[in-house]
Amino acid sequence: MKRIIILTLSLYFLTAQAEQCDESTLKALIPGHYTVVGRLPNSDKTFSSIMDIKANEDHTFIAIEKIKSKVMRKWNGYYKNASPGEGCVLHLVNKQNKLACLVSIDLDNYARLTCLWKNSNQNAQRLGLVALFPTPNE
Repeated sequence: MKRIIILTLSLYFLTAQAEQCDESTLKALIPGHYTVVGRLPNSDKTFSSIMDIKANEDHTFIAIEKIKSKVMRKWNGYYKNASPGEGCVLHLVNKQNKLACLVSIDLDNYARLTCLWKNSNQNAQRLGLVALFPTPNE
């Protein structure tokens, strides 16, 4: 009996994760204000910044990242399904960089984005790592 309950719960959570990539959920979940912490590609240098993500009508996203209150990067984003049961991947690109972010939901029903970062103009020996944590607007 315990196995049946565990199996049922497992299937429920897998199904919930697989349905995560529907358009209405993402348009409600992803936009917001984030604190960004990461490591640059091919480097041990770390950084932090803030990012505002907004949804567009055409199923895309715009993200504005502010580093040290002066430097700004604009990212254009789109999402697509990962492997079945793996959720959704948000791709953020600009002229020189590409981020591929796995979208997950934390226990408070906020988006948690964990990303791999690659420079478009470099052969990456080591990809950068970036985590976006939702924060209240300031």
